[in-house]
Amino acid sequence: MKKILLLLVVFGMFVIVGCGSDNPIMGATDQTTSDADIADTGSDTDVADTSDSADTSDTADTGDTGDTGDTSDTGDTNVGKHCEKDPDCGTGLICVNQKCAMGCKTDDECKTYGSLRCNKKLGRCLNLAASSQACSESKCPKGCCYSNDGFTELKCAATFSVGTCGMCPQGQVFRGGNECVPAVCSATNDKCPTYNASEPKKECFECKAGALICYENPTCGTGSGSGIVVNALSCTPAGQVCNADSDCCSGQPCIEGYCY
Repeated sequence: MKKILLLLVVFGMFVIVGCGSDNPIMGATDQTTSDADIADTGSDTDVADTSDSADTSDTADTGDTGDTGDTSDTGDTNVGKHCEKDPDCGTGLICVNQKCAMGCKTDDECKTYGSLRCNKKLGRCLNLAASSQACSESKCPKGCCYSNDGFTELKCAATFSVGTCGMCPQGQVFRGGNECVPAVCSATNDKCPTYNASEPKKECFECKAGALICYENPTCGTGSGSGIVVNALSCTPAGQVCNADSDCCSGQPCIEGYCY
């Protein structure tokens, strides 16, 4: 009888131990499962990696496109636009017949207009030697170059006005507030008598060699009849000091104080 009771006790203990061991195993399984789920969701929420998209802030470099503003330096975009005077067109441009046009930048561009050179600050092809270089860049950096009515003197207006400067084509200047004329006179097509038609001795005005502006020839009408032109041998040789009134033997104007 005792053996039977002992067997029952032992059997009961096995049952208790077996049931007790099942619950911890299931609990452990559930616990590891839930832990894994938490770890997975943690990795999914690693959206902070998307902060790399902040690198797109580098696109701010496109701000460099502001350099396109340099096109205003050339003023090319104003070519053809309506204008009333040279300053309306911007740097490097001139106003011709109420339209903006490109001005000169080099002396070579002025060769087609005769013995002219480029005043780059004005963008105009001009006679830079006559009248003590009144229309040179140093003496006329702004405004305009114009002539008196008889074209015997070139002047610079520090402030541009249509009444004084006109709206002349390239290579011309406004004469006496009346008309645009070539910026140099010509001995072969001398209009100096016409420019000075109101003068008592208009026939004595002619284009002066070297200076290429009009002057009254002091030997005109002397009636000597000798055929000898007074002062014909008084020209200034190349390399010698000269001024605006000098006649360089080469026929070129006095440039920077010397004949060439």
